Amino acid sequence: MSYRVRNMTKYGDGGVVEVSHTSEKTFKLAIFADSNIEDVASVDGRQFLLTSGAGDVALLDCERKKVIARTRLPMHRFESMFRPGVLALEERSKAFVWPREGRSFFVLDIPSLEIDNRFSLAEQIEGDKYRLIDLTDEELLAQRNSYNNLPASEGPLRRIPVSRQGNCAVRADGTIIAPIEYIQHGREYVSDYQVKNGKKISSTNTLRHTIIEICEIDLNKKKCKFNKITTYNGTTIGPRYSLLDTISPDGKFAIGLSRGPRRKTKTPETRWPLDSISCAMPAGEYAYSLDVWDITSTPKLHRQPVIQPFRDSGLIKEPRLDGDVSDFSPVHAVATLMSGMRAAADGKLDDWRESSDSQSENEVFVPSETPGSWGTTRLAEGDFTHFRFFGHIVHLFARHMPEVFHAMPWDVMTDRQMRVVAKTLKAFYAYAGGEAISIVWTDDPGTFLTLTHHGTIREVHVTKGVGPEYRLDLAALPGSGSNLPKLSSGSRLEYVHERTFALEAGVFRFEFELPRTREYSAWPSSPPVPVPTKLTRDRESYKREKNAIKRLIRQIRPGFVKIKSENPEEIISGLRKLAAEIQVSFREITAGNVWEPVLHKGKKTIGEEAFCGILKNDGSAKAIAALSTLLDAFLAQQKTGALSFWKIFHDDDQTPALAPTAFALIELTGTVPDNVFRFFTLRDVEHDVYTRDRFANLDLTEEQRASPALFRLRVRLATQDIADGSRGSNLAEFFGFDHELKSVISGELNAAHLADMFAEAASAEAPNFYWDPPHDAGGLLKIIAGGLQGNEPEIATLKSELRKRSNLIAGS
Repeated sequence: MSYRVRNMTKYGDGGVVEVSHTSEKTFKLAIFADSNIEDVASVDGRQFLLTSGAGDVALLDCERKKVIARTRLPMHRFESMFRPGVLALEERSKAFVWPREGRSFFVLDIPSLEIDNRFSLAEQIEGDKYRLIDLTDEELLAQRNSYNNLPASEGPLRRIPVSRQGNCAVRADGTIIAPIEYIQHGREYVSDYQVKNGKKISSTNTLRHTIIEICEIDLNKKKCKFNKITTYNGTTIGPRYSLLDTISPDGKFAIGLSRGPRRKTKTPETRWPLDSISCAMPAGEYAYSLDVWDITSTPKLHRQPVIQPFRDSGLIKEPRLDGDVSDFSPVHAVATLMSGMRAAADGKLDDWRESSDSQSENEVFVPSETPGSWGTTRLAEGDFTHFRFFGHIVHLFARHMPEVFHAMPWDVMTDRQMRVVAKTLKAFYAYAGGEAISIVWTDDPGTFLTLTHHGTIREVHVTKGVGPEYRLDLAALPGSGSNLPKLSSGSRLEYVHERTFALEAGVFRFEFELPRTREYSAWPSSPPVPVPTKLTRDRESYKREKNAIKRLIRQIRPGFVKIKSENPEEIISGLRKLAAEIQVSFREITAGNVWEPVLHKGKKTIGEEAFCGILKNDGSAKAIAALSTLLDAFLAQQKTGALSFWKIFHDDDQTPALAPTAFALIELTGTVPDNVFRFFTLRDVEHDVYTRDRFANLDLTEEQRASPALFRLRVRLATQDIADGSRGSNLAEFFGFDHELKSVISGELNAAHLADMFAEAASAEAPNFYWDPPHDAGGLLKIIAGGLQGNEPEIATLKSELRKRSNLIAGS
């Protein structure tokens, strides 16, 4: 039997797998130190390929319990967010790596993982046939082009935009099948009306069409061919709901959401006139379905298996609307559109404009489009997709205007029609995505499972139709009830082995075994079958698992420095080693922007506050030098320039990394070293609470507190806080400046000198003013002046000096 490898860190800051085998004890292994695992592919049941979100590839040998090869894939200059998927090709000597985000495709040798081939673009040979090439940003620039300006559709040179949620597959002949998904913008239409300065202002939006294609890649010939599957009209679906969900493992079928509701019986002829339109919802008459496309040659629709009939209560959970349709304004409003929609579809819109139906439509919609009538008479267009009404609206379109979901003459439709249709299509695809939030293939060829947000699982065969619907039996599990998870787009099914599957839902993990079935039908009718379910991870075990994963990652992450004891000499030596590792492996050490510099003595962790305390007690020059070297190494890796802020915090999400070290250096030296001052110029004021609290408890003498260096730092910190705006602008409330203001009043401190200090700090901070106000340094000085409290003449002088410098800055 082969090994099984489970990804335990799909959304973590490092990569850990759990390896299991029937004849061996399950074990966990850390693979990546600085990024989560994106994909896992078996090479031969013993060796597995793994990719990380940062673009790493590793080859794991389960028998040897170790990674035997690894590489970091090179990216183009402006390429990021690579998120690679991986396939082991049939001959098992090559690996294919593709980008879910990014642009570079790689062919790697196994086991060396050396790059054998790379491509990022398709250059047209003729028609739908292309040559695979790779061009750098510089080479594209030489052609007066850039990657982002290249089309995703047909052209002399095009991108290869793999679906973000899709997976590639390899056919028996070695052809790689990649799902392609991209957006094309359609017509512009008026989407909303607003009133500004007494004038009616219209806002516009653009109808978006999602194009689904298949790219057949021949690696030997370095060529590819694009085959269009379908177009989803009017979509604004993001990466949460990829419209092409999966390619079958054998590369023969593609699975996607159907473009509209499926009807159980044949659609009758549309009945006119308008008063005969019905939005009644026959029980089980309509359903969500999937499109199964045969992609072995030119793509063709193979089957449309129904995965979830609309409930008697509508698409969602509200009671049916009984009574006259006119009693329900959103449904009635859509009903009045039907005649005009039919006229648009038939090319008779101009004649329709003179009809009584057109007049009826205007009576409903014109008040909502007239600023003077807004208020109680305005039709809330958001109600079109409200769950109370949306099921009925979908039925209206499905019964009387099914073309809306497939093809309409968008260019001739009115803005009013476009607004309603666009909202309807967007909501329909979002709801439909909830009926297939995860798809996983079984060990039966051509069979897959779909997971719905209702918590049911449907078995589907690409040719035979829909099988049973299963419901996980969670009622008997410990903690059942309010503690059980709510399924969302992040929930996913996993194939374990044979007929055993797992469901990952938040912190919970369930495993269950499904019976084999031979019963398939065109339309599901049986109630869900309860399935015995085993809870393999709850909240408590998730916390234990998370802590175990952190320990494993910490051990392979650079910056794991061991010391023999907690005496100052060992601490100093350990910090020097840590500083050296930061200089060469900063990204890996600070993965996920969550990091605390620590030292390890056996199983004990000595955190930043702890080792700073030990060295403060020591007080030696070597202790100061060790902390300063650590801070210098950290600062050398920080970005400089405008909007460069702290991004790395301790695990408590409150303590900035190296802030305890910076404060320890202030207390050890009695002043503010240059590197400490620079550290605080990078302060992330919006998220920093630690600095205010720690500054208030500095262990300094009165003479040290009055030093010019500390005064300069306090001015900078107060300037940052007031510029942030979230804590007011009264200078007396920031970093002890109530003392300085008293000194101004008593004449001990010159108001012009204090104004000069704040003008210097405001000018230095000005590049970081990305919020409004203060806009610029001059604006900040006015805010500080306006926030000063008191009627003393000296305070008035300080206000005048601040405003004077504000005007000078504005004039310059």
